[in-house]
Amino acid sequence: MKIYKKHKRALDLIINCKNDLIPRINEHCKEWARRKAKADEIVFDEGDCGKRITRFRTKLMSLILPDGDGPNSSWKTCCNYFYEIKVQDGDNGPEIRCQLCFDSCGLDGKRMEIYDRISRSIPCLETWSNDKNWWHIHWIWPDAGKSFQLVPADFDEEWLNKQLDDMLGRLKEFERGLSEEKWVKDLLAGKDAAERA
Repeated sequence: MKIYKKHKRALDLIINCKNDLIPRINEHCKEWARRKAKADEIVFDEGDCGKRITRFRTKLMSLILPDGDGPNSSWKTCCNYFYEIKVQDGDNGPEIRCQLCFDSCGLDGKRMEIYDRISRSIPCLETWSNDKNWWHIHWIWPDAGKSFQLVPADFDEEWLNKQLDDMLGRLKEFERGLSEEKWVKDLLAGKDAAERA
């Protein structure tokens, strides 16, 4: 208590600054997502986001993993996947990562099969389940050796934009590789034929 009384102003400033970083980073991630959605690079609905998570989708992944008939996912959405930019407090300061999250709630047989195939193609970070559903979280970015990217306390928008653009590049690389797999090509060709009929 003596240390706090002696350095109250400095310690309060540090605590307030730390508490302000996560919302600032998350708000910047949402702003980045708005810009990318406006440029038609991602599909973004701010209502799907959380206090520490910016959720978005892509057109290609939504073709591969189509929406269900109603909002029956655990997120109360018609879709059963999201890419998420997760912001959290790390040991050395705030951190971010991009993850691909699948939710089995409300999946039918065909869509469940598609989710299983994609799940096998990328490293799984975490899995949760209860009596009815499972959730898989897959790593997308940063590099495989690191689970999160440290965000410096004095970050600027240019630095964070570069990190998020790198993340989107990695995500597009993953989707490009996925789209080259035969089963995905067949799936997309079948959808195109059904849409033309």
